[in-house]
Amino acid sequence: MANINSVNKVGSRIKFLRKRKGWPQSEIAKKLSISSAAYSKIELGFTDSNISRLQQIAQLLEVHVLDLLNDSDVHILYQVAATVNDLKEKITLCETKIGELQTKTINLYEELHRSGK
Repeated sequence: MANINSVNKVGSRIKFLRKRKGWPQSEIAKKLSISSAAYSKIELGFTDSNISRLQQIAQLLEVHVLDLLNDSDVHILYQVAATVNDLKEKITLCETKIGELQTKTINLYEELHRSGK
């Protein structure tokens, strides 16, 4: 039988990851084909989920099942860091595109002024 504290920690990790996705409990419950009340008990640590259920949850939350079971949040922190790096890259690309569009706008404005319109 699992330690009640470890079940609570797993539930807390699941809740954290779900909230990070911006999903309500009902959405994950629906995807797991269980009631919202049953899912809530998982997050609250009242239900000791089997590995199969944890694998389903991990897949939905796009993490490894070990991220749910590990007492250390290192795996989750690495994933958050990777997400932040991906977002930084996307921001850099957007900034580059904005710069290119600004240059095109200035060139079009100057061309319009030269043509006397």
